[in-house]
Amino acid sequence: LAPNYVPEICVNYGQQLEFKDETEKSLHMYEMCLNATDNNGVNICPEHLSTPAMCGVTRCNLKLGNHKQGIRLALEMDDKKLYQECGDLLEQSKQYSDAAEMYLKGEQYERAAYVYTKFLIKQDKSRISEAVKILEKVDNDQLNSAFGKACVAAGRYKEAAQAYERARDMDKVIELRLKYLDQTQDAFDLVRSTGSAQAAQLVAEYCLEVNDFRGGIEFLLIANKSEEAFKIAQAQGHVETYTQLLGDHISSDDALKIAYFFEKSQDNGKAGKYYSMCGHYPRALKLFLQCGDREIDQAIEVVGKANSDTLTHQLIDFLVGEKDGIPKDPNYIYRLYMALKKYDDAAKTALIIARQEQDMGNYFLARSVLYETIRQLEECEVNVPIAMRTQFVILHSYELAKYMVKIKDHEAAARLFLRVASNVSKFPIHVVGILTATVIECKRAKLLASCYEYAVMLMTQHRKKVQPDEVRKNIEGIVRRKSAYQEDIEEETSICPVSNQPIAQTLLECPTTRDSLPMCIITGKHMLLSDWCFCPITRFPALYSEYMKYIKYQESICVDDTEGIVARDPILNKVVRATDILLATEEEASNYIKKYNNIRIETDKKEDDEEENKSNNNSPKKDDKNNNSNENTPVNPA
Repeated sequence: LAPNYVPEICVNYGQQLEFKDETEKSLHMYEMCLNATDNNGVNICPEHLSTPAMCGVTRCNLKLGNHKQGIRLALEMDDKKLYQECGDLLEQSKQYSDAAEMYLKGEQYERAAYVYTKFLIKQDKSRISEAVKILEKVDNDQLNSAFGKACVAAGRYKEAAQAYERARDMDKVIELRLKYLDQTQDAFDLVRSTGSAQAAQLVAEYCLEVNDFRGGIEFLLIANKSEEAFKIAQAQGHVETYTQLLGDHISSDDALKIAYFFEKSQDNGKAGKYYSMCGHYPRALKLFLQCGDREIDQAIEVVGKANSDTLTHQLIDFLVGEKDGIPKDPNYIYRLYMALKKYDDAAKTALIIARQEQDMGNYFLARSVLYETIRQLEECEVNVPIAMRTQFVILHSYELAKYMVKIKDHEAAARLFLRVASNVSKFPIHVVGILTATVIECKRAKLLASCYEYAVMLMTQHRKKVQPDEVRKNIEGIVRRKSAYQEDIEEETSICPVSNQPIAQTLLECPTTRDSLPMCIITGKHMLLSDWCFCPITRFPALYSEYMKYIKYQESICVDDTEGIVARDPILNKVVRATDILLATEEEASNYIKKYNNIRIETDKKEDDEEENKSNNNSPKKDDKNNNSNENTPVNPA
């Protein structure tokens, strides 16, 4: 046999013998491979065969019980695969400490952890500290759980909690933190985050032992023991806590129990709230009404949910003072109609409220009522009455007119005062002031004919009320000099957004189609399709270029604002920034004009028609007489 074939044959044959458990013969073959020489006595074992031969020698030594020799050779080879093989052989030979060392050398952390947990810790509990570092690298729930159990048995609770946490056994973690580690708050937080019923029961028992009834109730609820929690809440006077902990996820049965309790305790407001939650609307309304004005908001909400004619009329009788002779704030009737989605009646009521406030001189409040109603109706995609928009335009024009005087834009102020003066009967408290301002601003703006007209009205109807005397004398002088006050300067024109014809800038009705034109909330002029934006705060239209000027001016005069140098919108007085103003498309502007005039957009109309046809086909016909009811008649809150 040629000498150069000897090493390869020896290695292959040695592996076969090792597989057949003929270890001594196998060892002999590996050694023959390593010691093979040629005829001159020179070693001829190639490098690529020496490595498997040495690994074989190492394994065979371990199998034959030469553990020290095998371990020494393994360390010299420093091969991960060999380390793993040596670890397996040493574990089989019950040399657990050496096996664990080999596994660690071969980065077989799970196998090393298994040896520590299964054998080494049971033999010597002090080796837990060594195992901790190994188990931190192991993502095996079963091994970590077993290690945690071993740590508990050894009284190493901190290490046990860490092991159970790695094993995702949060119930055990909570138990350890609660009983042994004095980490009660951490245990509470963990139960809240995991929602474990078993752990929650454990924590609840702990809380009740230390008289922490709030905690006991909370964790009993997490453990789905609502009956037990409610009994404790009743006995310990913590029903309010019980209801807070239930929050919005309360069941009908729980709500009914709570309602009975509060009614028995004569807390009608809270009892009504929980009767409403479980659908007992008549009882809820009765209790709310017994609270007087204090629970009217809740009563409105209940009637809105119930959508019952009987309950609606009970509440309306209460609001108009049928029962106690004391009419309530008309705003409540408006909110009731909104809750019932009776938008026409809500709009009529809002108009009445706004007029009452306007008659008393509360113009800002009246405008706020109209704005809020328009906004809510638009959000519900309900037609806004033109009368309401007109009333808002008049009130806002009055505010704008005063602003224009302040910035010394006298022509704009005069045009706006003329709009207000033509409706001066709606400002009964300030008729003289409005007419006086109209005369003064018209004179400054060279609107002489209009100046004379309102000067005559002022002197003939309110002469004695004009103050001071100097102003009255000046106005009397205007009346005497009619020939000097014959003409108004012509108003500038701009393109009508409906007819595309040039019209006066402050004209708010298209002379061709008679459509109402939306008003710019910054200037009081009609809108332009090419210069259209929506206020980011109110969503009302404004001329883009004018809004940007307005913001720039507001920022220039801003002093000591808590939010820095800012501008505020002209309706709600909220902070608005130039970066929030976006130019609208002509299509968006045209659609708004249609909505402003209560003209349905064609696509929406088709969809509504289709839905109506479906509902008519699917529902039986009803007698018209059954549909007639006095519930559709709005209540006049005046």
